[in-house]
Amino acid sequence: MRVRQILRSMGRHGEVPGIQHARKGAALLMVVVALGLTCAVTLAFLETQAISTRVTNNSIGNRHAEDAAETAARLTLRQMHSASWAGVNQSLSGQLWQTAEGTASYEATFHPITVTASTLSQLLRVEVRCTGRFTPAVNSSIPSQKTIRLIVEMRPRVELPGSSTSLPADWNPPSNESISTRPYSLTLASNSNSALVVDPSNRVEGPLWLRGRPVIFGDPLWSTSTRQIYLQHLAQDYGALSNIEKFPHPFAQKFVFSNSGSANNSTVAESLALLGVPVEISASHPPTPTFSISSWSQYRLYDKGFVYNAQALGSSISWSELRPTPANPLGIYIRQGDLRIQGNTTIVGTLIATGRITIEGTNNIIVPVRLTDLLPADLRSSALSTTLPTVMAQFVEFDRECFCHVEGFVQATRTITGAGASWRLRTNSTAMGLTGTLATASVSTQPFSSIRIDDDVNFDAINSGWRHQMTLFTGGTGRTLPIVSVDKNARRVTVAGQVTTTGPVAWRMSRTPQAEVRILGRLWGDTANFNRASHWDLSSLSWTLLRTQWEQTNSLLAATGQAEMTLTRWLANSANVNWLGSYQATFAQNIEPTLHLHDVPVVNEVTSLPILRASTITPPGGVIVGLGTPGYQWLVISREILP
Repeated sequence: MRVRQILRSMGRHGEVPGIQHARKGAALLMVVVALGLTCAVTLAFLETQAISTRVTNNSIGNRHAEDAAETAARLTLRQMHSASWAGVNQSLSGQLWQTAEGTASYEATFHPITVTASTLSQLLRVEVRCTGRFTPAVNSSIPSQKTIRLIVEMRPRVELPGSSTSLPADWNPPSNESISTRPYSLTLASNSNSALVVDPSNRVEGPLWLRGRPVIFGDPLWSTSTRQIYLQHLAQDYGALSNIEKFPHPFAQKFVFSNSGSANNSTVAESLALLGVPVEISASHPPTPTFSISSWSQYRLYDKGFVYNAQALGSSISWSELRPTPANPLGIYIRQGDLRIQGNTTIVGTLIATGRITIEGTNNIIVPVRLTDLLPADLRSSALSTTLPTVMAQFVEFDRECFCHVEGFVQATRTITGAGASWRLRTNSTAMGLTGTLATASVSTQPFSSIRIDDDVNFDAINSGWRHQMTLFTGGTGRTLPIVSVDKNARRVTVAGQVTTTGPVAWRMSRTPQAEVRILGRLWGDTANFNRASHWDLSSLSWTLLRTQWEQTNSLLAATGQAEMTLTRWLANSANVNWLGSYQATFAQNIEPTLHLHDVPVVNEVTSLPILRASTITPPGGVIVGLGTPGYQWLVISREILP
């Protein structure tokens, strides 16, 4: 009965109730799933196509951006070589091209290279970042960008190729406007009757240029006739018209006057004639250097380059060492007011004061920065030696008892005074008389030089610490430099000062004086007044007695048929003058120079900043190989595409 009812309920198709509806739901679900899969595949395909399109577009954009960066690098280098280049402080930018695909543009910026005190020569290098951008026309909100990083190095043209005068091409000034055309050891602009005061223990080895009159050996309280005799005998013993370079004659070369009034003054003419010093008259005035603190407080190495700051100093300095740094690569030190250098001070650079610079104490050395050290290494040997001034102030004064070694150009807009100590040897040094012929010198770290000695020498006898000194006979009276240290094993001594020899030269070692002013360079001022040594500060009565004793000695010599003695030789014998005091009993009445202005080779003295300026010289006949066109010359050191 129950079975018939079930079968009846299945109907004629024999289906169980509800099954048909379940199958219809499953089919619908399958359709939905199939549609979902189809949509997913379609969307994935479309997304893939979109990504592919974006990748293609990005690839095209990156390629265009890289092309723009390459073009930017070429344009930037071309602009940097041009005389119209605006410099490192102004970026370069612009549109390169525009097509249906989009627009390409660029920007170039300039950045300093990080250097240390030992790599200052890399300051002529610049980091250039050349960025290329491509903005697609279809989607300007998503530009592509690539950056090329260049390291470029300035290659200053150090000389005019083929020029007999070897004029610097990119130094500032770029021609013979440089003060290197002034061939004088001492230049004085004043027209006064005492523009130059020189007394015993002073010596100037180079030529002198004066507008006014010199006063020569006028301080001692001797009679006019005694002075005349002494000057005449000084020339007789130590120099003559044909050979006035003999040491210690006070002048080794000519006097040049700007007018006949000074040259023909009776006292001046007589003094120079007695000394045997040649005289010339020339209306041509050497260039007059000028300076102002403001123009040196901030400076650039090259025009349109990066800016550096000078170091400000206090009122005094001692037991110190000042050297160029990455922040102050030219070593410029400025004092607003007066400055006292009080001993044991080493300065490499340019010292500037608005007032008076006084140098006192011992073991002072001041030298200018070697500007050629800032050049790439392969250009240094061919560059004309170029420096900045060493000292600039209104007044420059050397204390009578100071010991200092100064190299380079010293300028006082008013007066240079002082020096003139009595010659004494340092008591903390041992007797020394070493000589030889095999010394070879080379400049090491400024301001020192290294000298190798290949003679058979007892190095244990050499005192360091400025107690002994070494004279290299490189011409004239040679170069005398204090010995700072001794390396027995390497057969070398290190000296304070800069000297180079092309081969072995003769040499002599001796004890260092207690006080001396050595200037290996040139002085420029309005007037100069150098002190007499204190042992020449004798009374008029003492000079009368000395004159009488000398005449008596010569009378005795003449009576016995012997040659008479000159006054200079007689005074140089301590047995004749020991009654004057303990100094004369030891050193006699000598004229050993304690102010010694050495004559040095002409250098290119750059007296204004920047030190380099793009040459505007166009050689006759056009471009000369090695010189190029006006503008800076740059060399690409490295190239890198940044990620």
